[in-house]
Amino acid sequence: MTQGNNPKNKNPKQGGGSGNKATEQKRSTTNVERTFTSKSRVRKTQSEGSAEPERRSTGGGGGSRAVERKQEREQERQRRRLTIGGIVIGGIVLLVVFALLVTSIPADAPVPENAVARYADIEQGQTQEGYPVLGDPNSPVRVSVYSSFDCTHCREFHEGYQQALVERVKAGSMALIFVPLYGTGSVTNGEGAARASMCALQQDKFWAFQDALFNWQGLYVNQAFTANRLQSGAGALNIDLRNGCISSAETSQVLATARTAAAGLLNFSGTPTITINGVVPTDPEGAVVTDRDALIAAIDAEIARLGTGGAEATPEATAEATPAVEATEPAVAVTPEATPEAVAEPTAEVTPAS
Repeated sequence: MTQGNNPKNKNPKQGGGSGNKATEQKRSTTNVERTFTSKSRVRKTQSEGSAEPERRSTGGGGGSRAVERKQEREQERQRRRLTIGGIVIGGIVLLVVFALLVTSIPADAPVPENAVARYADIEQGQTQEGYPVLGDPNSPVRVSVYSSFDCTHCREFHEGYQQALVERVKAGSMALIFVPLYGTGSVTNGEGAARASMCALQQDKFWAFQDALFNWQGLYVNQAFTANRLQSGAGALNIDLRNGCISSAETSQVLATARTAAAGLLNFSGTPTITINGVVPTDPEGAVVTDRDALIAAIDAEIARLGTGGAEATPEATAEATPAVEATEPAVAVTPEATPEAVAEPTAEVTPAS
C-alpha cells in the first residue's frame, strides 16, 4: 500500500493550514465590521454633534422673533394711546373754542323803554355804606329796599312798587335806597348781577341798570345774568364792566356790609324787605306789612308825620305811622335759597343753568 494515499498519512499541517485560513478570514471580516461600526459611531456622533448647534441656532432664532413680536405689540399699544390721547385733546380744544364763541356772542339784553327817562332829573348818589340812593340823601324820610336780583319776589315788588316810590322821590318827599343782596333767590348768578350793578353805580347809572336786570330776570330766568348778557346790557347803557370794578375790594365791601345789615335788621325775614327810616313796618299785631296799599300808606303816613313834601301832619296820619323803635331783638340770619357763582370779568364763562 502506498502511504501517500492513506488519509491518515496526510500532513496535518495542510489540514490545519486551511483551518487557519478560515479563521483568518473570519477575523478579517470581524475586524472590518468593527472598523465600519466604529466609523459609523464616529460619524453618528459627529452628526449628532453638528445637529446640536443647529438646534441651538434654531432656538435662538425663535427667541429673537418673540422679542420682535413683543416690541411690535408694545409699539401698537403706544400708537393706540397716542391716537386716543389725540382724540381727547382735540375734543377739549373744540369745547374750549365753542365756549369762547358762545361767551363772545352778544346776548339779547333789551333795556326797558322808560328805564332811563324814569330817573331823569332826579339826584342820584351813594350812602355812606356805598348803597345807591335816589333823591336827597338827607331827606327826613328814607325808604330802604333790601332786595336781590336773583329773587323772583323782588322782581314782582319792583314791578309793583317802583313807580309809586319814584314819584314820591320826584316830589321831594323821600329818598329811596337800594340795599344790594344776593343769594336769597333761585335765579343763577345773582352775585354777578349785584356786582355789575355796583359798577353801574360808580358810573351814576345804577337805577336804569336795575330796571334792566329785573326785566331780564322775567324774560330769561336762569339765563338772565350770563356774562355776555351783562356785558351787552351794560354796553347799551354805556356802562364799562371791564375796569375791574366787578371784582374790586370796594364792591366786595359794599356787598358784605349789606349782608351784615340784613342779618342784624329787626323783623327781617327775607327779600324783599322795606324799612322806613330804618324800621320794618308792622301792623298792630306785630306782623310785617306786605300788602302793597298798606305799605304805601305807611310811607305816606311817615311823610305826613315829618312834614316833608309840603304835607302837614294830621292826628290820623300820625296814628297810622309806624313808630321808630330801636332793634333790640336778636337778628334774623339771611338764609340763601341758592349760592350763585360770582360773575368773572365779561370774557369769563358763567355757570349754565341747571
